[in-house]
Amino acid sequence: MAISRLRKRLLVAIGVVVVAVFALAISFIVSARRTAAELASVMPDVAIAIKGAMGQAMFGAGRVAPSKVGPKEGLIAAYQHDPATFRHYADLYDTASTGLRIGRIVSGNRTAYKLPMLSSELTIDRGETKDAWGHPYCITALKEQILVVSGGAQVNSFSCAQRKVSVGQLASTTRTIFETDAGEVIILVRENRSAGDSLR
Repeated sequence: MAISRLRKRLLVAIGVVVVAVFALAISFIVSARRTAAELASVMPDVAIAIKGAMGQAMFGAGRVAPSKVGPKEGLIAAYQHDPATFRHYADLYDTASTGLRIGRIVSGNRTAYKLPMLSSELTIDRGETKDAWGHPYCITALKEQILVVSGGAQVNSFSCAQRKVSVGQLASTTRTIFETDAGEVIILVRENRSAGDSLR
């Protein structure tokens, strides 16, 4: 009789532990799903904030976070305070990154391309030939560099004939990636030339 009471208590205790573990597991799963859903909903903003900060650094914009945001509040608070600036620099970052890849492709096999040309003429993935605003780049050869130009956010369409920056304006620049006053994004890629290659 004492053993059956002990067994009964033990079974009740085991049952309580099993129910508690089961409830804890369900709570964890529900919480994890909710957390994952919350995380998924903010990920686009996090990506824009990070790319915007990298774009600000790449284009020499100085301070990443607006001065009204405290130093302990961080990047997301800065993004929430001024999302338009972060989106602008995120677009510049994407445009420069894609333009740099295009410049390296052309530079790596210069003799295969007749320059100037539009990036849309390249035989690579279509998404990899356009800037952040959906326009092709103009690709031109300079002395020992490949010049890749995006028309920027302000243009409706872009071609090499519409390019505003001149070779003379680029002669004195020390930067390889920058935005002009007219809004064009300039990417200069040092050319990889073998001994037999020559520029025309």
